[in-house]
Amino acid sequence: MEHRRYVIIQLEEAKRFIQTNRVPYLRLALLLLDNASEIQMYRAVEHELDYNDLYKRMQDNILQILKDHPGSEHDLPETLRDILQMKLLNEKDKKKLDKYFDQKLQYLGHVLPHLNVSHEDENLPKTDKTPYLDESVADVLSHLHNYRNEAYHRAKVRPKTLLTAALILFEINCDFFLSLSKHYGLSYSSADDYSDLEQRYGISKPFRQEDHERIVSVLKANLPIDDQTIKTTLAEHLDSRLIDLDASLEFIRENLTSATAPDKQTALEYSQFYVISKAIKQSADVDEFKKFKAEYTYNDLEILRANIPMIHRAPTRIETFRFCNLGEETGENRTGRF
Repeated sequence: MEHRRYVIIQLEEAKRFIQTNRVPYLRLALLLLDNASEIQMYRAVEHELDYNDLYKRMQDNILQILKDHPGSEHDLPETLRDILQMKLLNEKDKKKLDKYFDQKLQYLGHVLPHLNVSHEDENLPKTDKTPYLDESVADVLSHLHNYRNEAYHRAKVRPKTLLTAALILFEINCDFFLSLSKHYGLSYSSADDYSDLEQRYGISKPFRQEDHERIVSVLKANLPIDDQTIKTTLAEHLDSRLIDLDASLEFIRENLTSATAPDKQTALEYSQFYVISKAIKQSADVDEFKKFKAEYTYNDLEILRANIPMIHRAPTRIETFRFCNLGEETGENRTGRF
């Protein structure tokens, strides 16, 4: 339960900073919210790896039984066959999961292999196929983590977008908080004192699902922005990023030889080539560039610009930000800094 108290307090403080609507405090809100998501992800992964190790031992035991009794696989109950088919993590996978933010997101955004009790037959376990995070939410959370790094390390932010990003990350944390409460219960120590939460939210220990919903309802109340404002802000943000990108491509075109970058299309290809070459510590020479196949073209940017009005038709805040995330990926993060 203690880690959930940490999350609640961080969300409370982030909300207070958001309500100032001032850039220095919004940056702090983003830091708190990003860390809150990491705390929740870490606890969810820790919980699921316990299942992973349990089922690995069960798989080994089942395989040993089948080895000792050839031909008995057809007599296995359905539950044991389900366990044998589970795709579990090995030690190398678990190390990556512990180290990388996006690995955790990918893991929690997919079906995880554990069993729960069927409502129809309490004696028959069934595979639980509910992921912690919707895949689209995992994509947005990954981008917001990168955005937090940009806001924190480089202090490079657009004030309106910073507010919107903080609010969407706040909402994702609230949804994640509810998702965790549905996936596993809470443990308490006799020394635990949660009277502060009980007083602020009108709940009592042990906390039930409806208590988590009440906490989230109170946390989300009176935040200073609505869906339409978010859509307008992000549409303006995406348009400005595309304008900045266009200026950067023009800068590349003017400062490289006409043979290397005769137009913006080639400048965009070269900028993607440069970023990838830098990432793999390879020289960005002309001969290698001739063999390079770029992921994005200038026509992709034109299509994205033409589709900006679609942002206003997105059904939810998460889908709104996911659309804009495409713009970020084809923009400065993929083409490098000039």
